[in-house]
Amino acid sequence: MNKRDKTKWFIGGAAVALLAAALLYFGYMLIPDGLRPAAPDSLQALKKTKQIERVIDRYYLGEKDSLTQTEMMYTGLVAGLEDPYSRYYTAEQYQELKNQRAGEYTGIGITIAQQAADGEIMILDVQAESPADRAGLKAEDILVSVAGKDVSGMTTSDVVSLIRENDGKEIQVTVLRGQEQDPVTVNVTPGTVESVTVTGEMTENHTGLIRISRFAGVTAEQYRQTYDDLKKQGMEKMILDLRGNGGGLVESACSIAETILPEGVIVYEEDRRGNRRDHNGKGAEDFDLPLAVLVDENTASAAEILTGAIQDYGIGTVVGTKTYGKGIVQNLFHLSDGSVIQLTVTHYYTPKGNDIHEKGITPDLVVEASDADDENASGGADDPQLQAALEVLKG
Repeated sequence: MNKRDKTKWFIGGAAVALLAAALLYFGYMLIPDGLRPAAPDSLQALKKTKQIERVIDRYYLGEKDSLTQTEMMYTGLVAGLEDPYSRYYTAEQYQELKNQRAGEYTGIGITIAQQAADGEIMILDVQAESPADRAGLKAEDILVSVAGKDVSGMTTSDVVSLIRENDGKEIQVTVLRGQEQDPVTVNVTPGTVESVTVTGEMTENHTGLIRISRFAGVTAEQYRQTYDDLKKQGMEKMILDLRGNGGGLVESACSIAETILPEGVIVYEEDRRGNRRDHNGKGAEDFDLPLAVLVDENTASAAEILTGAIQDYGIGTVVGTKTYGKGIVQNLFHLSDGSVIQLTVTHYYTPKGNDIHEKGITPDLVVEASDADDENASGGADDPQLQAALEVLKG
């Protein structure tokens, strides 16, 4: 065989090898991400999945939804981490999550619940200045129809979906009200409604009480507005009520902390490799009020970040019971089809390096809630934690 023939054979062999490699690669890439082998053992998992599919196709009595099965498989893959804070969201679920985190939603500004006795859907609360409020809907109204559809037999989720389907369109809402015999019908236009996450009021001795229910995208601005309003009313001392606050956006909590704390670290995170990331504040320019912070066993995550920073800097007195103890942070990872994975990625520490995960924050002054008042976060004379905070500020 001459040199030219050998060269032809070599080039031909190389082309065949490249073609085989390409076929293997593209065949591998055609396998869905959730099924693509990451290790030799995964091939067995893929084989077992196919076996399960064949058994279902042959014996299952009902109709199967392949899309739902696939989504549940992805859900299970993340759930297998056995981390309650890591989860998989479909594109639709992620949109809902985005709305919750932003503190905005599509609706008319009502909170509804289904009565256990008769299944009727009652309006529990009407948000001030919302489309429902402006239309004249009231708490304790019983929904009869929404957008021309009878809601009897519907769940609260059905009603919420019905309202959202009519975003931007004027709809009729019919309710039964109190002892009135005739139904009341109003026109209301669903739209973007901002959740109320911060409320405030003046109590005794020029003490302002600011409650934060959760940390959403709208919370920092609502806090600033509430704080400014109370200052105009003559607030000289402040109580920050974080009881029942399960957390939310770390950035929102840090934004509020920055208006209270001096310049420095608010909280810092460390990932599994020990890489540290500091959340620093520029320092409050004019905060000089005596401060107390109310917490309980349901004060968690971002609410603990704010509480821990205030305690570490000695800016205020923490009153109540030991907090929940969630000292880890989750990030969102976007997939190509619009779905999202939420994973726990870092551990956080207070400015002094305290690890509160599964430990919580112990208040400076431990005060139990009243057994007689299950809703003691509402304040008043029957709220021993609030009364204790008021006494602290008197001193």
